[in-house]
Amino acid sequence: MTIARVRVTLFWVFIVFLVVQLAAVVLTYIKGEVYADELLSPLGKLIAIYSVPFAVILGGVFGQRRAKKAQSSVFWIAFCLTLVWNLILAWRSIAFALMKEDSEAELSKYLDAMAIYSSSLIAGLLSYLFTSSD
Repeated sequence: MTIARVRVTLFWVFIVFLVVQLAAVVLTYIKGEVYADELLSPLGKLIAIYSVPFAVILGGVFGQRRAKKAQSSVFWIAFCLTLVWNLILAWRSIAFALMKEDSEAELSKYLDAMAIYSSSLIAGLLSYLFTSSD
């Protein structure tokens, strides 16, 4: 698998998880469980949290040259850590959509904390994969 293919795969993992979480939060509005102004905080936090990985990914995409072969172990480590990071954030967003006794303030508090605590899972691997020369 080439580095370019690894990059595209990780990009789509981030996109899918972001869309699922945004949809889960918006679903609470559609179901009438929260007001429109209560959506701003969790939606804004999700977009802010994902902006850093997307900035690194897009910088790598626009700065890439020819692709070389990536080690299989590098891909699987990156893929697994990316999934873990996204699952840490996504489970809470999905739970917010499914639970009636939840609040946007609690979701926002969780997202703030987990974004800080879990960012070390992806910071190094994204920097390596998306800024290293091909």
